[in-house]
Amino acid sequence: MDIRHSRRIRACLFSTLCIGAVSGAAHASTLATFSFDGANGAFDAGPGTLASGLVSALWRDDAGRLSDLAGNPGRALSASGFTGTNQLHLVLEQSGAHRFALDRLLFDVRGSASGPDTWTLSHAGTELARGAVTGSFRSFDVALGVLSNARELVLDFAGGGATAITGTLRLDNVRLEGELRPVPLPGSFFLFATPLLGALLARLRMRCAQWLGAGHSRQPSSSGKYSPSMIGRASRLAMMRP
Repeated sequence: MDIRHSRRIRACLFSTLCIGAVSGAAHASTLATFSFDGANGAFDAGPGTLASGLVSALWRDDAGRLSDLAGNPGRALSASGFTGTNQLHLVLEQSGAHRFALDRLLFDVRGSASGPDTWTLSHAGTELARGAVTGSFRSFDVALGVLSNARELVLDFAGGGATAITGTLRLDNVRLEGELRPVPLPGSFFLFATPLLGALLARLRMRCAQWLGAGHSRQPSSSGKYSPSMIGRASRLAMMRP
């Protein structure tokens, strides 16, 4: 009984520490959305929704050519200058208490006649996906698999094949899915917790041993063993017999 009890205590304490130290991953959800539609049909470059833990999510480009054109429906974000090195960037900033876990990016894209005919999505210099750009809006659902502890994360969206600097690329109905995971506790926590857990378990084992020892020190009356008081009583009864 004492061995099983000690194992249960050890397993319970270990599980509690693990749960407190490393939070389980939440289900993937929407981190940010962009419809680019403001009030009364006006253009709005800000996010329509922003997940808790995200400080901001915004679009920028290298050449300062961000604008808006007709979208799918409403308005769409547009940029030009893709005959040079211009790129679009989705910049995400989190509070610093989380790590990014990006699952997928969904968007609609369209190019003008002299604009890009291909798009490329990258992160930190690593290409994540690419696709074709046509003269009408086309929807894409891109798996990301990006993990980062950075406070600021940037997704780069480039266009290729433009034939004129005025050629445009449009984005609409952008949705970023994933999660913000709590930052794991540092290893120093476990260096502190391990000896503390060992001392606690040792104390519990000692108390269990004392408790079990006190509970089994008396012999039951049905064991057949006589105590000194019983032996004395039997002797007196024998002497009283005629």
